[in-house]
Amino acid sequence: MTEKRSQHAKPTPVKHVGKGRPVTEEQFQKFLENYAHTGLLGHSARAADMSPEAVRKRRMNDEEFAKACEEALQTYRETLEMEVHRRAVTGWDEPVYQKGEFVGTIRRYSDRLLELQVKRHIPEYRDKFSVAAEVKGGVMVVPSTPASMDDWESQFGEKARGTTSHTGGKE
Repeated sequence: MTEKRSQHAKPTPVKHVGKGRPVTEEQFQKFLENYAHTGLLGHSARAADMSPEAVRKRRMNDEEFAKACEEALQTYRETLEMEVHRRAVTGWDEPVYQKGEFVGTIRRYSDRLLELQVKRHIPEYRDKFSVAAEVKGGVMVVPSTPASMDDWESQFGEKARGTTSHTGGKE
């Protein structure tokens, strides 16, 4: 029994990208389609025959395009979520052969993916961490930045005696 992995079309193969050419709106749309399918910015840009830098520049300068990129990435994340759910909860049929002949299937599940889903959705199953820290010692607060080591020594030398020595470049 064969199973379709996705109902979406496969991403466009990567091509050599020329530099310095103007990027068309069709290329940006092709990028968004590939980005929604792969979640990979560089791969999707090259598949649309453009540079990743062209995408980054437009995303910084065009709020609407930036939103479209985020939506495409969210679509990809949801595809991943569906696949995690399928492997963890729904499972898949794995063929069983004996002496080279097909005798049936066995239903398989991913215990690890199920564990991750449970930890994500049910707080009681999450790992508990606590951090206890105790600081000993003191902190010297320097109110301003002296211009040189000599200035620092004249300003703080009495308090920090023995913590530094400065010869001013002379031995």
